Amino acid sequence: MNYRERQALKESTNEEGKGRLAGNKFKFWFAVLALIFVIFAVSIGVSIGRNMKADNNSSLGLENSDVSKNPTVTPTSFTTIVPTSSPPTSSPTLSPTSSPTLIKIAESAAAVYLSSLPPMQLLGFAQALDDPTSPEYKAMEWLLTDPSNTENYDHSNSANFDDPQTQLETSQRYAAAYLNQVLGINKTNWMSSQNVCEWEGLQCDGNQRSRSLAVSANSITKIDFSSFDLPSHKIPPQFAYFQKLTSLNLNNNSFKGPIPTALFDLIELEDLNLSNNQLEREIPPDISECTSLKNLLLHNNNLDSALPDTLFDLTNLQKLNLSNNNLTGNISSNIANLNLLEELNFSLNQFGGQFPTEVMQLVQLKVLSTSSNDFDAHNLSSEVSNLVNLVE
Repeated sequence: MNYRERQALKESTNEEGKGRLAGNKFKFWFAVLALIFVIFAVSIGVSIGRNMKADNNSSLGLENSDVSKNPTVTPTSFTTIVPTSSPPTSSPTLSPTSSPTLIKIAESAAAVYLSSLPPMQLLGFAQALDDPTSPEYKAMEWLLTDPSNTENYDHSNSANFDDPQTQLETSQRYAAAYLNQVLGINKTNWMSSQNVCEWEGLQCDGNQRSRSLAVSANSITKIDFSSFDLPSHKIPPQFAYFQKLTSLNLNNNSFKGPIPTALFDLIELEDLNLSNNQLEREIPPDISECTSLKNLLLHNNNLDSALPDTLFDLTNLQKLNLSNNNLTGNISSNIANLNLLEELNFSLNQFGGQFPTEVMQLVQLKVLSTSSNDFDAHNLSSEVSNLVNLVE
C-alpha cells in the first residue's frame, strides 16, 4: 500500500471515529433528558397524591378535628363550660373521643356541682356520664334540656351554685329524675315543672308546698313509694342521694336482691320499711350507722343468715319486725340494748336455742311474737311471763 492509500485509509478511519463519538454524545444527552423528565413526572405525581389525601381528610372532618384534637365546645343556652385551667378535681374526666353532646352534659355547671357531692362520688356519678345510655346521663339530660326545667330555672350558670337554694333544687330534681329513669315512676306530677315537694311520694320538711320553682325549696325528708307497683328491680343505692331523709317506705313492691348498704349512709333515717318485697341475703352489718332508727320493718322477704350483732346497737329502736323470712341462729343477749323497744316480731323464721333472759330488761315491750321458730319453749315461756307490759 502506497502513501496515498494509507493516507486515505487514515482519513476514512478518523471520519468513522468522529461519527461514533457524535452518536455517543447524542445518546448521553438523550438519557440525561429522559432522566430529568422521569424525576419531574414523579414529583408531579407525589404532589397530586398529597393534595388528594388532604382533600379526602377535609371532607371526612379528620383535619383539625375539634373532637380529636381539641374537645372545646361552644356553650349553648343550657351549658356552662368550666375553664380548663382549673377544673374541679371531682368533675368528670372526658376522653378526646367524647362526643360534643357528652361534653355539654358532663361539663355543665350542674354536673360539676353534683360531682362534688360525697354521695355522688361514692356511687360513681361522674364516671357514669361517660355513657349516654346510663340513667345518670339521661337524668342529667332531662335536667339540662327539658322545658320543665329550662323555662323555670337556670341549672347552667355556675355562679348560681353559690346559692344553697340552687344547690338543693338541682340535687333533688336530679335525684328524683334518676329514680324515675331506673324505676319508671308514673305518678302524679312526676317529671313536671312543679316543685319536687309536689311529686307524689315525695314529702319535704317545713310547710312550704309551692308549685313555683321560684320559691325556696325544702329538703325531701320522706319518700313513700308504698304499693307503687314498681317493677322487679334491685333497690337503687341512689336513694342515698336524699341525705336529709328521715323516712323511707318501699313496702309492697317487687324489689329483689340484697339490701344496699348505701341506705345506711342516711344517718338521719328514723323509719325504714322494706317489707313485703323479695329481698334476699343478710341484714347488712352497716345498719348500725343509722343510729337514729326508730322503726325497722323487714318482714315478708327472703332474708337469711344470722342477725348481725350490730343490729343491737340501734338503741333508739321502738319497733322491730323481722317476721316471715329465713333468718337463722340464736338471738344475742345484746338485745337488752334495745331498751326502748315496744314491738318485737321474730315469728316465722328459723331462730333457735335459748331465748335470751335479757329480754326481761325490755320494760317498754308491749308486743312480742316469736312463734314458728325453734326456740326452747320452756325457756321462752318463763321469760315472757315477766314482761308485765305485754299486750300481746
